[in-house]
Amino acid sequence: MTAFSATLAAAVLATVTILHASLWSAGLMTDHTRPAQRDFWQDRAAIQTTLLTAEPDLRVIEFGDGLLNFSFDFPVRHGFVFAADAQSLDALRDTRLLREAYSDGFTVLSSYEYLRVPIGAEDWNNTQVRDFLARSFLDDRVKAELDQFEFSILYVHRPSGVPFIRFSPRR
Repeated sequence: MTAFSATLAAAVLATVTILHASLWSAGLMTDHTRPAQRDFWQDRAAIQTTLLTAEPDLRVIEFGDGLLNFSFDFPVRHGFVFAADAQSLDALRDTRLLREAYSDGFTVLSSYEYLRVPIGAEDWNNTQVRDFLARSFLDDRVKAELDQFEFSILYVHRPSGVPFIRFSPRR
């Protein structure tokens, strides 16, 4: 096989892989057997408008599998650090991921998959939000930082219960 043929084959394979992933994701997002996910996906423009109205310079740290990053046109950083930069990995290892995210302008945390809140969470105070996060699926190194921050609910998508939680350093 020539270098050109190998390059062409790699390009075709990459294109087919991306196309397959895109079609699979689109099907997954609109699947009638997953109504909560479908509704969230179909509501994404309204969610984005609501969030950007409340927080014009919105940057979200996502503790999830990438649905938020795929859904919205604002900056989203991966909080589990499976798909992140070396500095984020160092920050997670050193128990300073939230502090680093905040210093980079990421002041809202969320997750489609792992942080669903019950009805009424929209009215939670700082302590209730922090307690919820402390009992959540978050990495223990992130949980170790929670006492350094104040939390408030920015928005909750209903009916999915996906929260967008504003955080800032305690004073």
